Amino acid sequence: MNLCVPMVLVMVASTPALAQSEACTSYEKCLASLEALERAVAPARTAAQRFEVLKNFDPVTTPEAVEALELERGAVWEALDAARELRGQHAALARDLDAWLARAQGAERERGLSLKPRVAAVDPFPLSGLAVDANNLKFVFQRALGALARDTQSVPAGASLADRAVGTQPSRYAPTSAARLMSQVPKARVVYAARDLGPPRLDMEFAERPLRRGEALLIFEDNARGFRVVSFDGQEWLVNPEDLSARPVPGAQPVVLKPELLSVYEGTTLLGGAETRQLGVKTGLHLTHTPEWTRRLDQNDPRLATLFEARDATVACYDKQLLKLDPENRRQRYDVVTSDRRGNELKVESMVATLDRKACAVCQCQAYNDRAAKLAAEVLLPLQRARAEQLEPFVGPLNQKLLAKP
Repeated sequence: MNLCVPMVLVMVASTPALAQSEACTSYEKCLASLEALERAVAPARTAAQRFEVLKNFDPVTTPEAVEALELERGAVWEALDAARELRGQHAALARDLDAWLARAQGAERERGLSLKPRVAAVDPFPLSGLAVDANNLKFVFQRALGALARDTQSVPAGASLADRAVGTQPSRYAPTSAARLMSQVPKARVVYAARDLGPPRLDMEFAERPLRRGEALLIFEDNARGFRVVSFDGQEWLVNPEDLSARPVPGAQPVVLKPELLSVYEGTTLLGGAETRQLGVKTGLHLTHTPEWTRRLDQNDPRLATLFEARDATVACYDKQLLKLDPENRRQRYDVVTSDRRGNELKVESMVATLDRKACAVCQCQAYNDRAAKLAAEVLLPLQRARAEQLEPFVGPLNQKLLAKP
């Protein structure tokens, strides 16, 4: 866990008080004082936002992590206290600025002129949008301790799947979050995919690849729809209980690392993964979507220009075909039913899917999709390999731990 607690404390503690008597003798001085105060409050905002990220995304699975969380909580608390002391100055400055503008505008109106403010409105307080207070921090800390206690507690060999669930949801944004948690929890808390699973049986809302038979997983949520599970590389799925096994699957390695199957993020934005690189996709439903991985390319990159030219041509053809096939734009409201001679339904398909297939047969959607997937692979592979290097140290020890006989 990467913390910058001393920097936050020093920056906040060293914030100079602003002399309000000299702050608003003119519009320019008033505005400059307000901007200076905004900068003074910035470390408190940064500390509070850091804590929000920490509590939401960073797993708390070790005593060291809890200690770090406590240190971070202390830093945020002190930063917020310093910020609250500045709140009064901020509010007074904002009032002074508004009053100065009102007086100046009134004087200008009397002279038949119009004064246009350089700022449209003043933020009431830079931290007003952050719901971080002492009670919230206390609750988060207690919840972290509860999760730690659950994750480090062993379970009997015959425990149900639900009893094997961990208390912490690993972060899909942190490269080694799930791997670290899987290596730290007792072996009995790890479950396994009983079979190969993919759509439509498998909910892949937060995954870019199907599940592999025998793959090691952690359950982090039990709800009415099934179990939410996570793999050691941070992929998440919603699975049915019958798709899981409490024991390793014979003949299958619990942990297998393939760079091309890894999902990569920039902050909390998914750039892509195995699904992004998939060839043979025939649909045109996502033609107008600009993939997130394109942000990794220079906007003047000729490969990007060529790709977008091909996309524009495909979209133009696709739209023309849909207009021809569905001039009244009814496809969202109907299904296409295929029946036998006796009227028995053989197949029901949405009209959207039917017309998409027909339009793409003419406009060669797959050719464009394949071109995009190949360029995506060029962009993503170095990032996937970098993430694989971070995960590599966990692979051997995890397989040894999970395959060891009791």
